[in-house]
Amino acid sequence: MKTSPLAFLLLLSTELLTAQPCTPENVSTLPGKWQSPQFPQHDVDPAAVAKIGPILRAVNQALKDGYRWSVQGGQITTHDHVSSSDYSAEPFYLRKIVIPARAYWYFQDYLCLHGKVDVNEASTEFEVRYNQFPFIFNESFFRAPINDPTAEDMHTNTYTYSPVLPRFENGIWDVYEGLRGGTSVLAYDTTELEQIDRIIRVVAKPGIAPIVPMTKQEYYDNNIQIAKHEIAANQKTIDDTRANTTLDEATKKQMYEFYEKLKKISADRIDAINATKSAHSKEELSKPAIFHEEDGTYIDTPPDYDKGEQYIIKPNPAYFNLKLATTDLQLCSIVFSIKGQTRGKEVTDLRFIADQQFTNHLFEMDAIGIATKKMQPLIKN
Repeated sequence: MKTSPLAFLLLLSTELLTAQPCTPENVSTLPGKWQSPQFPQHDVDPAAVAKIGPILRAVNQALKDGYRWSVQGGQITTHDHVSSSDYSAEPFYLRKIVIPARAYWYFQDYLCLHGKVDVNEASTEFEVRYNQFPFIFNESFFRAPINDPTAEDMHTNTYTYSPVLPRFENGIWDVYEGLRGGTSVLAYDTTELEQIDRIIRVVAKPGIAPIVPMTKQEYYDNNIQIAKHEIAANQKTIDDTRANTTLDEATKKQMYEFYEKLKKISADRIDAINATKSAHSKEELSKPAIFHEEDGTYIDTPPDYDKGEQYIIKPNPAYFNLKLATTDLQLCSIVFSIKGQTRGKEVTDLRFIADQQFTNHLFEMDAIGIATKKMQPLIKN
């Protein structure tokens, strides 16, 4: 197999790098370098690349123009990628085909192994996501049997859990993701987190939010639909059992009783939810839904994280213009992965000095602000 000139040069530069002598004490101060990706940058039709590619390159250039650190102790790879057409799988399953893309940088610090320099895995990454949201809405309600191929799209009513509500100001929502009690959660107050792993900014058009809290009314109604589905599914099992000619009557009787109990549990849940709806005003039912209210409980205080309570948040279909081209920008998110580092943090562990320098400089140059200024004016109405 022939090796392209570019691949050969990249391979040669890596071999030269790993041939450098080093010590654990000096490896973080060795001259670093900028790196180009070693794999195809796009896997979509040329017309989409021709439209989106220049936007991504402009973002990367704006970030480079603001970058002043002389790279040390590692290498920075800059990259942009336009992927194949797909339903907006990571943003929102709204049956709107989009062309997701992203521009990103990642930093790999140098390791000193047996006196020679080697390259570590990526530790810090800065992404500007084109038509991609940073959280996956992978829970869904349904109004028809889930195995019915004629059922409505299961992804038009998706949701996820969040300990905080979306808080957009002029089309911008900033939030932190990190560890609390060993679990990854979102927070506005960093003192609530044991470790900050990602700083996230969602960039949208001002005036309307792309995600909103699900109301208690909707959450109750959706859970009633789930309970009705359960009743229908259990009734079908009873009917199938009755028609089964291989089972004896004693076994059938046990199965009838079991599935009738399951039907009653679902029916009781419907009654409890309806009783709660009747006992509360329209205004009370318009408040944000909280996980643990699906059995008809009404929670009138903010979620208690220690009890497993979280808000239910969902995509806002009114935000998205389904008439726009698949390549048009409707939403941007900026994800700064720092994996436990914080701004200006003093690092004494030699293994993380270079990573912290890279992180500090992106903070100092306001990389998030630079990317926002490039992307927000491009979002279509």
